[in-house]
Amino acid sequence: MGYVKLNRNLLRWEWFGNDNALLVLVRLTLKAAWRDTQYQGVALKRGQVITTLQEIVDESQLTKQQVRTALERLEATHKITRTPTKKFSIITLLDYDCFFENNTQNSTQITHEQHTGQHTDNTPSLLKEKSKKKEEVRREEGARAREPAPPQTIDRAYLVREYGEKAVILYEQKFRSWGKIPEISYPMLLGWMVKDEIPAITEAPNSSIDPADVMEELRKQYSEEGQNAD
Repeated sequence: MGYVKLNRNLLRWEWFGNDNALLVLVRLTLKAAWRDTQYQGVALKRGQVITTLQEIVDESQLTKQQVRTALERLEATHKITRTPTKKFSIITLLDYDCFFENNTQNSTQITHEQHTGQHTDNTPSLLKEKSKKKEEVRREEGARAREPAPPQTIDRAYLVREYGEKAVILYEQKFRSWGKIPEISYPMLLGWMVKDEIPAITEAPNSSIDPADVMEELRKQYSEEGQNAD
């Protein structure tokens, strides 16, 4: 019991287009021993089958001449060899392992499946591997989606986007006049701007503070700090 999988290499066989020769080859392959065994006291090796001309005629519904011609073509192209005896012939399929991938099932297993309704999973391992990889990709994408967004970098571009170019320039000047740190710290500038309640340009104008008044106050502060420095 079991099945055979037809290899595409058979397409290159010169008699592939001949229905009779192909039919006989396939039927012999289906009946051939898939492992070394004994049949009616005769030792058979894997890829061998015991048959007669009449048996092939009966099973294939071909004429005797058609079967003889098919067997001759199989022998001429080195697909089979025939060992005749008084009662039958032992036919050896020379390309049994090359042309046919044989996969068998234990008859007990088949019977069990027939009674329980279970089926053997014949899904190719390649498809299973692809499905596994897709599942891993989905899990990775889900994990990335749950990761928190990276913190916003507080730099000059960020302050310009939030408060505008003019406000940033004024606070840069204020920072330079402060003079305790040689390089401008934009996170510190942000702290100053928040403390002074400078309205962000990306927010709706709900604040009662007039941006023009704030800018004027900054100019005054900068002017006073400059005078104190003198």
